[in-house]
Amino acid sequence: IEVKKVEQFDVPRHTARVDFNDISSLEQALQLSGRNLLRRKVKVELWAEVGSEVSSSALPGARPLKQYEGPLPDAPPYKIIIRSLDKSVDRDDLGYFFWDRECQVSNIEYPLKAERHAGIVEFEDLESLKRALGLNRAVYKGREVSIDFVSAKDERAQQGGGGSRGGGGGG
Repeated sequence: IEVKKVEQFDVPRHTARVDFNDISSLEQALQLSGRNLLRRKVKVELWAEVGSEVSSSALPGARPLKQYEGPLPDAPPYKIIIRSLDKSVDRDDLGYFFWDRECQVSNIEYPLKAERHAGIVEFEDLESLKRALGLNRAVYKGREVSIDFVSAKDERAQQGGGGSRGGGGGG
């Protein structure tokens, strides 16, 4: 594979833009997506140019993200629920999604028992929670995700409470 130029980025972490000398080198690089390099899975995607700005997450139809300015909890736990995840997402992907965006994750519950393609993420501090809420409607792995506070209903559903399994009494 012949490379023309490599540009590494601080944000998001572990990201680089690679320019290739020819189309065959690009095609070979794209085939490496999903393989391991130094014990880490590599993700290779085509770079998207939007106007004069360069953006690694911009997709046609993607909405610009806004900083979260709503109410925040006074004390921990700082939890969100993220919905509409792609079926290929695993627990590690979910952690890296937030970690790459400077959010300090303390716990991840994924997959959820009661809801497919959703997870509950707990953060170490209020600033991480605020950053995570600002990612609502972000496009991740081709899907627009929904991020909101965890409700009491979400917590109960995850615990799976209730339902009896026993049969009726005989007589």
